[in-house]
Amino acid sequence: MPEILMPLSVAHINFSDAQGGAAAVMHNLVQAHRRAGINCTVFSARPVRAGSRLLGFGIKNKAHLLLKILQKASVIRNSIMNDSAGVCSSLYYKQLTSPVPDIYHVHNIHGGWFSLGLLPLLAKKAPIVWTLHDEWAITGHCVATLGCERWRLGCGDCPHLDTMVSVWRDNTAANWLKRKQIYAQLSDAGSTMVPVSKWLAQRVSESPIWKGPIVAIPNGIDTNIFYPSSKSEARKALGLDSSSKIVLCGAVGGTNNPFKNTGLIFDVLNHLQPKQKITIILLGNENRTYKNNQFISYVTPGHITDRELMRKYYVAADLVFYPSKADSFGLIVAEAMACRTPVMALAIGGICEIVEPDYNGCLFADDASAKDIEQTMKLLLENQNKLNDLGEKAHRTIKEKYSLDIMAQQYLDLYSSVIQKRKKQEIAG
Repeated sequence: MPEILMPLSVAHINFSDAQGGAAAVMHNLVQAHRRAGINCTVFSARPVRAGSRLLGFGIKNKAHLLLKILQKASVIRNSIMNDSAGVCSSLYYKQLTSPVPDIYHVHNIHGGWFSLGLLPLLAKKAPIVWTLHDEWAITGHCVATLGCERWRLGCGDCPHLDTMVSVWRDNTAANWLKRKQIYAQLSDAGSTMVPVSKWLAQRVSESPIWKGPIVAIPNGIDTNIFYPSSKSEARKALGLDSSSKIVLCGAVGGTNNPFKNTGLIFDVLNHLQPKQKITIILLGNENRTYKNNQFISYVTPGHITDRELMRKYYVAADLVFYPSKADSFGLIVAEAMACRTPVMALAIGGICEIVEPDYNGCLFADDASAKDIEQTMKLLLENQNKLNDLGEKAHRTIKEKYSLDIMAQQYLDLYSSVIQKRKKQEIAG
């Protein structure tokens, strides 16, 4: 294990400091490292949390308002060209180098608010560790390739222009080539890409545009926040039927999120003919109502940001159904498992590394029929002993392999390794 170099300063860069899975993972890591004595500063285009710093312009006067409009214009240009325009790169550079940290830890920078061309300049100042929360870095525009293999060839003729991050014009081939040129500089500077799963690490290793170091570090779950407790008490606190079987289905964006495959949820439920009452909790579905029937009722609490409230929903559920079509890790899956609730999911992305079929959950092929999934769901809901066994092993899996402490230590080891490597390079001249 590399020697931990203290004191250590780390500048984290992410679009949001509070919204989305990448922000949640970053926040947990920052909190863990601060407790360990690391000086962490979060730079965000939309800072909300106390202590985070604005990366860009605040609107304090007319001049700043004009610059803010220019900043927005770069995002609009990105929606047409899908190329980070970098209107504000000089300001960003000044903010991120005053002072220079020991490490730049980059997270999600897609969406046009941050110029990739800024990264090589920062890499000259300090080593870059770039956590890949999705596939965007190795494509010409997509955060999820959804079966398309053009990222291996140079993109262009993109079949998914309307998916995140959506664009009006196909400039994906130029974007892919630009990434290749920038990544060559990053690789020469010793930057490291950190995919959040072995699956994503394999994708990056097969990419023609990245030739630098790759270190897979899975996301860590804070088991002081997501932990099991009394199911009956959780249901009482949430006003849920204590006699009903409960299936939780959810994702940020709900049925409006194309990656989360929520249409399959309703296909499965249409086949479901339960012998007992079932409550379906649909997270992320605001201002929508669903028709109950004799056996199935729906609860739609909307998008939940309070983590203790989210924990209670995980605990209250007998089963989580998460049929995502694209997921580099599976944060909802891991959080639910930490709360001793087993998960049914499709065998895609990083989820396959967390859920072990018939040991701590259930996996289905991505082309599995709704009928096959329904039959498994029905059998599980009728077998409480099986649910208990899967849940116990799910909880154990997270504690032993995917805890926040494990992730925090792995990043500390990586930080120390890249800093020592940089120092050796500087000595060697």
